[in-house]
Amino acid sequence: MIKMKNIIMKIAKLPKVCKKARTIEDAWDEYARGNLAEAEYLFESAEDIFDKIPAEFLIMKGRIKFSLQKGREALELFVEAWRKIENSDKLSAADKSYLKEYIYHFASIYRENCGTDLGVINSVALDDVSLDEVSEHLKKRFPSPNHPDWNKDRVQ
Repeated sequence: MIKMKNIIMKIAKLPKVCKKARTIEDAWDEYARGNLAEAEYLFESAEDIFDKIPAEFLIMKGRIKFSLQKGREALELFVEAWRKIENSDKLSAADKSYLKEYIYHFASIYRENCGTDLGVINSVALDDVSLDEVSEHLKKRFPSPNHPDWNKDRVQ
């Protein structure tokens, strides 16, 4: 009886989950168009879809906050994402290094401008990250043109 009730409750939530997932995709699109305030609003309005917020979501939200000159909020999100990446058993070593380098790039700009300690965030050697081993969706969502092989591999 309890199992059936749980299944029914999950089915009842599906329309809301689908709507929130669409909102997240819309947020990515707004970010790509440069509509940062709208992207920020959409990301925040869809946040409750997650039981645990994924690192990718935190990174993009941090990137948006960074672009909106909300550096302290961005840094908090980047630190949280860094910790999730380090503890992830789903990400490959290359994906972890790539995402950490992406985070470090923006966090270090904030540090240079504000003299803030980055906490757990530290430098990742770009040469040690093979773009061939990084997931395509991460390279598209989090481009890293500072990587020495970015143009050579024609990553766009």
